[in-house]
Amino acid sequence: MDPGRVLSNQSIEVPELPFGYKFHPTSSEVLQYLVAKMKGEPLPSGYIKDLDVYQFDPHQIPLNESKYAREDEAYFFVPVTSKLLERGEGNLTRATPNGYWQSYEKNIPIYARDGSYIGYKNKLVFYDGKDLNNGVKTKWKLVEYRLNINLERCMVCKINHNAKGEEIPDEEDGAISRDDEV
Repeated sequence: MDPGRVLSNQSIEVPELPFGYKFHPTSSEVLQYLVAKMKGEPLPSGYIKDLDVYQFDPHQIPLNESKYAREDEAYFFVPVTSKLLERGEGNLTRATPNGYWQSYEKNIPIYARDGSYIGYKNKLVFYDGKDLNNGVKTKWKLVEYRLNINLERCMVCKINHNAKGEEIPDEEDGAISRDDEV
């Protein structure tokens, strides 16, 4: 698949939004989009696109296509393939054509406002190079959002290129992990 060509979701038309609006959902809101996607329900157009991000190096992924996204940040529905499932939750490394994503925090629980456990997220950073011992750490970050069910077919990934090298800011609301989502 050409990285510039992103498959569209079944979508509904979204009216023009006010100046200054940015799409930056909380963890629990991301999971609500994921549940709707898995149920085949219509989704707002253009907020989260379909793309298997692990088929590309991050610089090949179109980040700034949504007019409502933050600069250098995008959300994608990513299929959970048997290849990803086979890797398990051990060291959590995801290979790309010229590098790999390596976890630095994994299995961070996500809770709904009512306190129920609804899913988890993994945070990864991208390394250039195929050698797991000598890869060069980059400023590309990725967060995988997954539901707490065993038969997943899809997850949401947020990709961010942070030229300043700062941590991706987490969302704030009442639906966060119990350890205040680092």
